[in-house]
Amino acid sequence: KRKEKAHRLIDSSFIGKNRLLPLETSLDLLDLYKIKKAKTKIINSTKAAIEFWRENKNSVALKIHSDIFTHKTEINGVAINLDNETTIRKKADEFLKISDKKQIIIQSMIQDNGVEVFAGISLDNSFGLCMSIGLGGIFVETLKEIKRVLPPVSPETVIKLMKELKGSDIFSGFRGKKKLHLKSLASSISNLSLMAVELSDFISEVDINPIIVTSNGAFAVDIRIFLKK
Repeated sequence: KRKEKAHRLIDSSFIGKNRLLPLETSLDLLDLYKIKKAKTKIINSTKAAIEFWRENKNSVALKIHSDIFTHKTEINGVAINLDNETTIRKKADEFLKISDKKQIIIQSMIQDNGVEVFAGISLDNSFGLCMSIGLGGIFVETLKEIKRVLPPVSPETVIKLMKELKGSDIFSGFRGKKKLHLKSLASSISNLSLMAVELSDFISEVDINPIIVTSNGAFAVDIRIFLKK
């Protein structure tokens, strides 16, 4: 049933020339496969941005929603830690004017001091779908270490792989910080691998970067899914 529902979601989506699945569908797939995410909404007005901020009682991030720009940071299309009405209004107005879709993405910020992890699926000519996981953020550049595995993977395997990474002691309460919820991360990455297998007829690439791991759970913040041609 889950696989059939996922197929219907993809079939009913508009796919552009770059084969990028619409964000709305990608977010629905995360929910369907029980991959936790930061609270996210696609909106088309400043008023909706203010309402979201008030409802969640938390600082927010705003991002330009665009089919043209897949890397929003390259056009300064991301603003984080916005926590007052004036700033949110100003940024929302600015981004709505730039967006080709006249929409913006608003997200509730992950409050706990978390660690960034990335998880991706790519199509290998020899092995088919391949999964990559590793520490994200500054660790990607400094450690340059990625674990690759063929999906599906169990949560136990994910935990083993993460603990093999250089810098993995950061998960266990590094320098007096809270112990991070590695089980939540493992569950999400394992579920992502199941999604990749079940949707292998459709998917050519998945990029979740970052997943923010905190003491309360692991939350996907940015996701891109590309379909086969």
